[in-house]
Amino acid sequence: MSELNTGIDESRLTLEQRQQVERHLTSKAALVGKCPVCSQRNWGLLDHLLHVPIYHGGSLVVGGPTYPHVGLICQNCGNTQLINAVVSGVLKNKDEAPNRGQANE
Repeated sequence: MSELNTGIDESRLTLEQRQQVERHLTSKAALVGKCPVCSQRNWGLLDHLLHVPIYHGGSLVVGGPTYPHVGLICQNCGNTQLINAVVSGVLKNKDEAPNRGQANE
């Protein structure tokens, strides 16, 4: 898979994070489904975490809040699906208490 050379490696998925995505997907769906575009089952992981910015009335807020995701890409047609990085366990929610799921007060 080719990648854009940005010089920033902080967002690159580690082997442990890649394995966590695979465990998460396997626990939710034993067989990842067919691509909705080309019907193939040839999925791969993008090499980096992605950030989806929160909508601010059409304005882009640089440095504003985002939702972190892992990208699944169809190796046949390029269709990309997003998996939330916190829900999948790849990243820990900064507001999450040690007993998992309870907000800090």
